[in-house]
Parts: sequence; C-alpha cells; structure tokens
Amino acid sequence: MFKHIVTIGFCCFTITTFAQQNKTTADTLQAKNNLDEVVVTATRSERKLSNVAVPVTIINKKTIQQSGSLRLNDILNEQAGLFITNSFGSGLQMQGLSPDYTLILIDGEPVVGRTSGVLDLSRIAVANIKKIEIVKGPSSSLYGSDAMAGVVNIITENPYQNTYGASLRYGSFGVTDISANTTVIKNKFNLSAQGNFYNNNGYNLNPSSSAQTLDPFYNYTLQAKAGYKFSDKTKWTVNARYFNQLQTTNPYKDVDASNNAFVFSGNETTKDVNISNTLEHKFSSAVKSYLRIYYTDYQSATNQSYIYNNPSNNIYYNDYFEQTFTRLENQTDIAITSKSNLIIGGGWIFDNVKSNRYDESIVTKKNNIGYLFSQYDWQINNWWNVIAGMRYDYNQNYASHVSPKLAMQFIPVKKLKINASIGGGFKAPDFRQLYLNFTNTSAGTGYTVLGNNEVAAGMQLLQRQGQIQSVNQVFYNAALQPLQPETSTGINLGFNYTFTKKINLNINFFRNDVNNLITTSPIAQKTNNSFVYSYFNLNKVYTQGFETEIIYKPIKAIQISVGYQLLYTADKHDIDSIKSSAGVYGRDNGVVYRLTLKDYKGLFDRSKHSANIKIYYENKNGWFANLREIYRSGWGVQDLDGNLLLNRGDLFTKDFFQTNISIGKFFNNGLKVQAGCDNVFNWKDIINSPNIPGALFYAGISYSFTQHKK
Repeated sequence: MFKHIVTIGFCCFTITTFAQQNKTTADTLQAKNNLDEVVVTATRSERKLSNVAVPVTIINKKTIQQSGSLRLNDILNEQAGLFITNSFGSGLQMQGLSPDYTLILIDGEPVVGRTSGVLDLSRIAVANIKKIEIVKGPSSSLYGSDAMAGVVNIITENPYQNTYGASLRYGSFGVTDISANTTVIKNKFNLSAQGNFYNNNGYNLNPSSSAQTLDPFYNYTLQAKAGYKFSDKTKWTVNARYFNQLQTTNPYKDVDASNNAFVFSGNETTKDVNISNTLEHKFSSAVKSYLRIYYTDYQSATNQSYIYNNPSNNIYYNDYFEQTFTRLENQTDIAITSKSNLIIGGGWIFDNVKSNRYDESIVTKKNNIGYLFSQYDWQINNWWNVIAGMRYDYNQNYASHVSPKLAMQFIPVKKLKINASIGGGFKAPDFRQLYLNFTNTSAGTGYTVLGNNEVAAGMQLLQRQGQIQSVNQVFYNAALQPLQPETSTGINLGFNYTFTKKINLNINFFRNDVNNLITTSPIAQKTNNSFVYSYFNLNKVYTQGFETEIIYKPIKAIQISVGYQLLYTADKHDIDSIKSSAGVYGRDNGVVYRLTLKDYKGLFDRSKHSANIKIYYENKNGWFANLREIYRSGWGVQDLDGNLLLNRGDLFTKDFFQTNISIGKFFNNGLKVQAGCDNVFNWKDIINSPNIPGALFYAGISYSFTQHKK
C-alpha cells in the first residue's frame, strides 16, 4: 500500500511542477465541461448530460487514446463502480449485478454471443470508438431484457471529413495491435472504414503446469459505416462489423483423475457479424422517425482431443454454437411543445440458436419477441424535469411483461442538481437455461447440465441407464417448475454539486432488488460421484450502496478524479436461513459456530470497496501523461465449510491494486508516439485473476492525415 501512495504523491508533485512551467496551456482531454456532452443512450434521444436524470458516465475518445486501452474491458476496468470478471471471458459487473444483466450495444444495437451469460468484452476493439456511454440502473423500459443492471453503448466515429490513418503498438507477451482507417466524404455520400489486427502470444503463470494460463490467439476486426443524404429531411446510414478470432492450444502432456497420461490439444474459433441499416426521415420540424433493421450472426466452435496410449480411451470433444439475431424497429420522436417531447416505438425480434450443447442433431431453437415502448419528457420549468417511460414485451416462450420507469431532476440552486429515478427491469431465461443438455466427457469427468425444459426427459434417461445414485428432491422438484423471467426494481438518487469551475462532486445512492433469480445447483448425484445440475427460480437478492466521484482541475492542463463505490449485497434466502430457528453453521479454523448476520458476507465475487484515482496531464506542446490507480477489496471465491453461504470462514482473494501509467506526444503533422505500462507493480493472483499476467509494457506510434476542405 505504501509504495502506491508514494507513487501517486510523486507523480502529483512532478506533474504539478511541470504544469506550473506551462501556465498558458491548451485544454486537457476533458477540456469542455463534461456536463455539456450530448448523450443518447439514457433516453434514446439527444440530451445534454447535465439534463439527464439517471446515472450516466461518458468516456470520450481522447481518454481512451491517452489511457492506451486496446480492448473494451481495458477502459471499463478503470471506471468507478464497474468490475471486470474473468469467468468465461471478460464480463462486466455493474452495481453489484452479474454480467448477465448488463446490455452491451454498438451504435445502439445489441451484441450477442454470451457464454454462461457472460459477453466477452475483449472481443471489442476500441480503435474506432468515438465515445462510450454507460447508463447505470434498470433500463428495460427502453431496451427490454438483459438491461436490468444497465447499458453500455459503444458509439463509433461518424464520417465528417476525409482522413487517413494507421497505428502500430507492441508490448509484453507479444501483444501486437495494428489498425488502419480511412474516411471519404463526397457530395451526399460518406464512408468510413477501419481494420484492426490483434495478437497475443499467451502466457503461463504456473511454471509447474504444462498448460498455458492463456493460450496464444489472434483476431481481426473490420468495420465500415456509410451514409447517404437524400435530402435535408431524409438520410440513410449503414453499419457493418466483422470479427474473427482463432485461439490454439499447443499439445501438452497431462494426467486424468485416474492418473492415466494423455496428450491434450485443441483450438477455438469465434466469428461475429453485425449489419444495421437506419433510415431517418423528418416529417416536420416537430416529428422525426427512424426505421432500423439489424442482423447479427455469432458463431463459436471448439475442438479438443485427449490422446491416450490406448487409442480406445481417446476422447474427442467438439462444441458448436451459433446465434442469429434479427430486429426490425421503428422509433418516432415528437416535439409536442418547446418543453415536452414524446418518443414512441416498437419492433419485432427473431432470435435463433443452434448448438450441439442443446441437441446432437443441432436443431434450431427459436424465440420471437414483440415490443412497444414510449417515453414522455416534460421540462416543467427551469427547476423541474420529469421523464416517464414504459415498455411492453411479448415473449413467445413467456407471459407478457411491462417495464416502467420514472425519473426526475430538480435544481434547487444553480450549483446543485438532484436526480432521482425508479425503474423496473427484467431478464427472460436464455436458451442455455432452457435447452442445455450437456455432459462433460473430458479427461475423467462426467458432470451433466440440463436446461429447465430438458430436466424431466434427461433425468428419466439417466435413471434408465443406471447413472443416478441419489436425487436432491427439493432442488429436483424446483427444476421441474417452468422458469419465470427474473425481475428487478432499481432506485437511484444522485446529487451533482459544482463547488467552483475547478471542482465538481457527483454522488449516487442505489438499490436493486431482484426477484425470481435463476440459479443452478445439483439436482442429483451420478454413480461416478459427479453431479447433475439444472436451473430453477429460487433466490431473491439485493445490491445497494453508493458511488461517488470528485473531479478537480487545479490548472487548465491537469485533471484529477477520485472515484469510490461502497457495495452491500445479500441473498434474502440466506438471511432468512440465518435468522431461522434451525440457523446456519460455519467452520472457522476448525471451530464450528452458528452464523449471525455479521458473519454473512453477501454474494460471491463482489468487492465491498472499490476505488480509483486518475491524473491526466496535457500541455500546449502536445505532451501528455497520466497515472491511473485501481483498487478492489477482496471478494469471496469459495465456500469452504459447505453451508453454501459466503461467511467469514470461507475463501477470499487478496485486495487488488493495479497502477497504470502512460506518456506520449501529439505532433502537429498528425503523428503520435506513446509508451506506458499497465500493472506497474506486477500484481498477480494466479488462481483468482488468471486474466492478469503481470506488468505489461508497451510502445506505439500512430499517424493521422486530415484533408481539409478548400
């Protein structure tokens, strides 16, 4: 801890001293008041951030560039109140809710292809990002399922002038990133195109293991955005994105549970295609309508082989997954008066999945969803603004669902803004939770996972085959009941106070109550002592706490921000069990004790405390430097005493510290050079954070040429 404090203090002193030698400097990367930024995600319409009544964070392009981030998870990991998980890829935890409940958008369109509910953010390159808008709290009233925790919208660059550019970066572990882009404007037509190549040689954090912690991989992303202006009233825009990744496991020797030697090898491919078309038409100065057509196809395939000395024992594992998602949507914005606006819209979704995880014959599973949404925005006077919205979702596989939301902003004095919102969120069961029919046959294991719709037939088959040793009747009966959508109620209360032009404080209190939480637990034990798992509605949980950020600009060239989140989480079923007459017992250092509420530590994989400190500097000569410190308190990872709760006798990680630094220079001819190091002090946790390999040094160069109009 001491070395982090010394580093921050030294950098503050150095930067401040350097800055005082450059009194007349250009604006910093947050030059204009951030509250003047225009956001779209929070209300589906353009509004200044200062007029938005829900918690919103904006990350602009220069912040991304100067931070040296390459992938979406890198930059989000540095934001207050956000936590990157590392199970099944880099997922995003928001306000203490799992990655399953955060909707990820690119230019307003959803990204699909989740593994165990997690969307791997490392799939998304940031080279072509204009800004990132983060909306915290339930957003189902505008975006439907999967937006219970919030929404992250990645907004790509719009073509506005002829430009050409390229960049190259190389760093530790063979991390290579190459990008090229061009923009062409001609009369009523515009086009921007960008390509990115990313390579990682992988690493091994455990020298005693022959397996790599991260296998080598490479991927490339191609993106294009084109537009045509038919008239002052009508324009058309099309976005296209293609992602392709190959990860290869080099052959290595290992032994299975029976101590039989084998050679393992494998590879995994991932492909993602997104295409969207938007036709915008202004019927009048008061009425504007958008027709959107979006299609995405996500595919992943895994091939693994376990080669034994006896070929009859060989195991070949093949996994194939494909999801196609098509959405037709119309949105109409109506300016009723100069102080009131109405948004109405609706659409239809075709969601299809085919995978041998669900059926060996790879039969397509289908779901159709229709929806209507509306939002009314009323600026009552200079002090009060009210936004009310509601969305109705018809789901082919479930009952209809209504998601309301009410938000308001009150400005009692010029320097203070008070925001309050309450909203409902929901998440429909996904294909995995419904149709999964999977047995892990790899190297000596054999557990089975059955989707809710597959439990009855799957268990009957296993029993006929003599594979079932015992049944957990309580969980088995719960799994036989049809899954219901998870629902939530979220409340946010925020205060924004501007002390001076140099100091701004923002604080937001939140509470999320989730009902019908879908959980997975063993419903039976097999004769080989492995388990059969399934999904069912059981728990009710809550997350609550507050987030705060203070931004200080001592001089024009420097910006310092400090963020902090305090988080409390709990499973209400666990609390009831602790309070019951039977009680719950734990074991700490061999001593058995009855749990009290003080012993209970909430949900697994959540940090009670998280914070960050970010210092950015930029002078008039183009030099920039920054230091970003990230802190997470330890989080629970394993139940050691077998009571299925997280308590003081269980396993927690160590506190997490990561220090990132970057320095570079912008030249007047469009050239930029940059060098830096992420995780300066080489923090590692091999077991719980295998996605962090240690210190990552890098250096890069980029060039951009802009052809100005004559």
